[in-house]
Amino acid sequence: MHNQMDPHEKQAAPRERPTVDPGSGEPSYRIRPATEEDLPFLWEMLFESLYVQEGAEPFDRSILEQPAMRKYAEDWGRAGDFGVIAEAPDGTPLGSATARYFGADNRGYGYVAPDVPELGMALLPGSRGRGIGTALLRHLLDGLRERGARRASLSVDPGNESAMKLYRRFGFEEVGREGTSITLMANLEKKGADPTPSEALSSAGEAITAGTANAVDAAKRYAAPGEAELERDPLIVSLRPEPYARMLAGTKRHEFRRRFADRPTGAYLYVSTPVGAVAAYAEFGRPIAGTPEELAVLAERDEPGSYAQTLAYFDGTKRGFAVPILAVRPIAPLPLADMRGTFGFPPPRSYRRLDAASALGRELAERLAAAGEGPEPG
Repeated sequence: MHNQMDPHEKQAAPRERPTVDPGSGEPSYRIRPATEEDLPFLWEMLFESLYVQEGAEPFDRSILEQPAMRKYAEDWGRAGDFGVIAEAPDGTPLGSATARYFGADNRGYGYVAPDVPELGMALLPGSRGRGIGTALLRHLLDGLRERGARRASLSVDPGNESAMKLYRRFGFEEVGREGTSITLMANLEKKGADPTPSEALSSAGEAITAGTANAVDAAKRYAAPGEAELERDPLIVSLRPEPYARMLAGTKRHEFRRRFADRPTGAYLYVSTPVGAVAAYAEFGRPIAGTPEELAVLAERDEPGSYAQTLAYFDGTKRGFAVPILAVRPIAPLPLADMRGTFGFPPPRSYRRLDAASALGRELAERLAAAGEGPEPG
């Protein structure tokens, strides 16, 4: 049964856990709870956590003075704070992993919701490549579960490939972007070491959001093998004008549906009256399956104020889908009258698969190619 205790309430610290070197049989490091006495080291780890791309200038330490950075370590030990430290047998600290709650008025880079702690983790350079990061993250997540946390989030630079691989091993999936960083979230109610990505949000998949210049490249980078090409047999998806306008503006990052295709796909967008036409082509990532509450949190993260509306949409269902919007490309509109009269294809109420080789499929492909993107007609 899920622990319903207040996630912000301080709990008893877990016992120290030594890790044995398989060669010598001697402890190589141990994991212990972080305390207020560790604050100087936590500041050091905050600086080490800043990812610097190869060839780029390193950050100046004065960056820690910025409010957006200070909030992660300042006043460490307040209610809800939890962390673990890896240290050598002689007590020398090697790395840390921490969790802290933030409110909607004081969001961190990886903020999702007030009841979702945001994680931070770093190792000293000489401590990397020894499995310490895996141990820290496992112990941190175990401690959060014991404290009643149901989910956890974090922010990571997509160029930090080793960190991305580690987080995905533990079930973290992308739910948003903040600047140049990706926001990941994991479902902590799925216990066990190294859960698979599909366990994070029911059968969650990739969730790469729109609004960045390299969104399509990112989609291809994260899509499973064989699923990067989206052009064959696309969908036709029906939308109202208002969400379509938000798609074009880049403020709508996910399309929420009770049912949807189970893999990344391309789709022509039919926009209902007063537009009454197929007006654009979109690329959708793999749908994220989740409970109405989980999807409402994701909607609120994308567009503040949309939680209640999203929850109401999924009323009466046990789960639904958030479909990542990777890219949207307007095309020359194909009016409803032509869809019905010329091609005998009425618009679907929700979505419908389109045969790319059909007359309508070829017509839409030509319009997409004329717009400068998409499959060649033929």
